[in-house]
Amino acid sequence: MSPRPGSDTHEGATMIEVRPVRDRAELANLFDLLGARSPDPLDSSDKRFDDLSAHFPVDQRLMVSAWADADPVGGALAFRHDDGTVILRTIAVVESFRHRGIGRRLVERVQTEARLLGADTVALGTGEEVGFWYHLGYTPNLLFQWVYDPELYQRESEALLSGPLYGLRSWRSSYNDVAQLFVELDEPRLDLHRTVRDAVAGCHVGFMMSKALTQQGAAP
Repeated sequence: MSPRPGSDTHEGATMIEVRPVRDRAELANLFDLLGARSPDPLDSSDKRFDDLSAHFPVDQRLMVSAWADADPVGGALAFRHDDGTVILRTIAVVESFRHRGIGRRLVERVQTEARLLGADTVALGTGEEVGFWYHLGYTPNLLFQWVYDPELYQRESEALLSGPLYGLRSWRSSYNDVAQLFVELDEPRLDLHRTVRDAVAGCHVGFMMSKALTQQGAAP
């Protein structure tokens, strides 16, 4: 198999090619493949796909896939937010191809392309996989999004900030009219994540990971 333009291919037990997604149809198929491996399965009919589709092809180079022969085995799909931050919407590798460094290669490819586009930060949301991102140099923040019951936002956010999150730096925000609360952490705190997750009913609790793309840190 000869490498295609824009691809990088590594030899091993199976040749793995990493390249940009070619078109919107392939983007939708890859999103479905990755979404099926999410803790909360989703597909391209979900509104979270819309940002990727709307930014294609201008951000096509940030939407990368991994292939073994003719089969997709993973991908990392990202786009630029209005503030220039690259948002990594989803990343996954099929089970039989995990633990081969493919996930790291996908992340490094997105970081490199983001830097070439002039972005200074990559950010993403994650759950208990926070350790993977921390070891890749990403900074963790707790992220609360009141998607289940927005009316509980004021009461639950105040209870969190005066209770288990007391003394931690925090700030309020919103995305697509969904109220959010961010809490700064120095390191992954899965214990704290589980404590606060059990204390709220109206919001989804996860981690927002971010990495500054410096001259040294962006290139693989």
